[in-house]
Amino acid sequence: MSTKCLVFAGKKLQTRFTHRLHTINKQRHSRQYNQTNTHTAEVHGLTLNRLSSKNAHLTRLQQALGLLLAISLSTFGQVSASANNISVPRAPGSVSARARGSQILVMWMAPATGGSTIQKYYVYANGKVVCATVQTACLISGLKVATHYRITVAAKNRLGVGPQSTQNIMVAPVGKASPPSIKMITLQDGAMVVSFTPPASNGGSGISRYDYSLDGGKKWTPTDQVNSPIRIDGVTNGQDASVALRAETQIGAGRPSTNYPTTRVAFFGDSLVWGEGATDGPGWNKQVAQTEKWQQINFAVRGTGYNKPNVATTSCSGFKNIPSLLPCAQPFNPNIVVISAGVNDCEFVSVHPIQTKTNVEATMSLAKSLFPNARILVTPVISFTTKACWTTLDGWISDAVAANSEDYADSADTWVLGHSEMQFDGVHPNDLGHTQIANKFTEWFDSLPK
Repeated sequence: MSTKCLVFAGKKLQTRFTHRLHTINKQRHSRQYNQTNTHTAEVHGLTLNRLSSKNAHLTRLQQALGLLLAISLSTFGQVSASANNISVPRAPGSVSARARGSQILVMWMAPATGGSTIQKYYVYANGKVVCATVQTACLISGLKVATHYRITVAAKNRLGVGPQSTQNIMVAPVGKASPPSIKMITLQDGAMVVSFTPPASNGGSGISRYDYSLDGGKKWTPTDQVNSPIRIDGVTNGQDASVALRAETQIGAGRPSTNYPTTRVAFFGDSLVWGEGATDGPGWNKQVAQTEKWQQINFAVRGTGYNKPNVATTSCSGFKNIPSLLPCAQPFNPNIVVISAGVNDCEFVSVHPIQTKTNVEATMSLAKSLFPNARILVTPVISFTTKACWTTLDGWISDAVAANSEDYADSADTWVLGHSEMQFDGVHPNDLGHTQIANKFTEWFDSLPK
C-alpha cells in the first residue's frame, strides 16, 4: 500500500470510529434510567459496569488510532523526501573572480539543484558572507583594497545551504595609490630633480608613472618615470614652483603629495659643503635642505676658498673662487644664500693676507648686492682642530658679515671640534659628522628671528 493510501485509510478509520462513538453516547444518554423503582441494586450495578467497560474500550481504541495516524503522517514526510531524492544543492562550479577597481566581480555556474529549486546563492570572502543573490553573479563592494580574499560560493534550496565551491580563488580589490612624499628638490639650469618616497600603498596595482604639478596641484603633467628621483625639464630658473607629485595606476591618479615649499637656497663653499666624506647619505647641506624643505642648488667646489681658486672643476664660466662664483646663482633668484668655506685658505692668510681679507669682504658685499631680497647665512671655518690661520680668517669673516647685516653662525667652529669619531680622513666629516653639522646648523637657523 502506498504512503498516501495508508494515510487516507487511517483518517477514514478515525472518522468512522468517532461517528460510532458519538452514536453510542447519544443512545446511552437517551435511555430512561428511572423506569421502575423495583430494579434490584445488583442489576443496576451490572448495567453500569458494562457501560463503563465499553467506554474504556472505546477510549483505548481512539488513542491507538490517533497514534497510528501520527506515525503515518511522519512516515509520509520521510518516505516522500526519499522517494523524490531531494537533497541540498551541490557546490557551484566554474567560479571566477576579478577586481573591478575597489569592487570584486564574482561569477559562477549553477550547480545540480538537489531536486528542489535553488532559492539563493551566497558569496563568501575569507569565509564571511558578503553577498546573497538569486543571480549567478555578484559585484562585491566594501572590501579593503590591496587585501587578498579567498572567494567561494554556495547554493541554497528549501532543505538548506549546500557546500561551498572548492576552487582556490584569491583576488584583491584595487584602489587609488596613497600620496608619495617629496624629500628634497635640487635645482638645475632649466630643470629640477625631485627626490621622493613612493606611496605607502599602490592600492593593489602597479604604479605606471608619476605626474607632477608646479602650481600646487592645479595643473598636472605626466611623466614616463616610475622611480625616484624624477627629473622635470622646462623649468624657468628663479620661478616659484609649488611642486606636488602623484602616482598613476590602472585605477587612475592617486592622492597627491603635500605641496613642497617654494623656498630656493644656493650653497657656496668647499669640499665640506660639496659633501666629501658622506658615503651612506647626503652631505650636511642636503640634510638641512631636506629638514627645512628647501629647493636647493649647490655651487660648492672641492679645493676652493675665498681666495684659493680652482678653475679645473668649475661649472660656471669664469669661476676662480667663491666671490667670482656668486653670480652663477643669480638666475635662480635664491631666497637664501649659505656660505661656508675657509679650510683651503689657510696658506693664503699668511702669504696673501690683504688679498684674502679683501676677497672675504668682497664675498659678503657682493652677496648682498646680487641677492638683495635673500637672507645670507654664513659660518666660520668648520674643522676638527684649530689653527691660527683659521682664527684670523674667522675674524675677517665675522667683521664682513656684520658690515653687511648678514647672519653669522659664530659657534659653528665648535660643532665638530675635537670629535675624531666624526672624521672621514682627518679633514672631512664622515656620515656621523655631516649629520652633526646638519643638526647644529638647523638648530641655529631655526633660532634666528624670522
